[in-house]
Amino acid sequence: MQKTNLNLKRVRFAKRLIIFPVIQALFAAIFVIAFNSNAPVNTNEIQTSLITVEKIECESKFLVGEMTTLTSNGVEYHFPKFPVVGTNEYSMHELYESIRPGDTLVVSYVDRNSRSSPNEQRTVLDARSETQQFRSFEAYNRYCSKQRVTGIIICSIVEFVFLICFTFFVVHNLFELKFFQHRKRKKKTKNSPTQK
Repeated sequence: MQKTNLNLKRVRFAKRLIIFPVIQALFAAIFVIAFNSNAPVNTNEIQTSLITVEKIECESKFLVGEMTTLTSNGVEYHFPKFPVVGTNEYSMHELYESIRPGDTLVVSYVDRNSRSSPNEQRTVLDARSETQQFRSFEAYNRYCSKQRVTGIIICSIVEFVFLICFTFFVVHNLFELKFFQHRKRKKKTKNSPTQK
């Protein structure tokens, strides 16, 4: 009966062990997505246009926060949100306060147009008027590079903790389920004095 219970425990251990590769694959997928989403933008992807602002909106969205959007010729231009403290970059609120309908801007953007969406999704990385620079391409790329480094550090820490947990789980269960008991018995019989 004890041997049967031990075998059942070993089967449960094997089933639980499968969870770790699944979690590892999930970590890897999250890391790849985060790494690619924070990739600095290549200059070949950037398009530049001279636009006249028809409408400017600053709205607060759930889990996103403030978003500033310009509209010109029916096309929306979205400003990406990233930390602007300690830089010359305009915050979302400052963009809304500084840009007015009728203003002429030179905007450099990447086209995030998707097949599922008929509207063009243009993300503005650089915007300036004749007298002011609101956002700069260089600052955006610096931010992306910092995010990548931060992401790598965080993922490395999480991976290290995960490996420690995995090692502890395996070693603890191997001893508890007496996987090494057979070897220990063999050593004892070898070392025990021969009976006459």
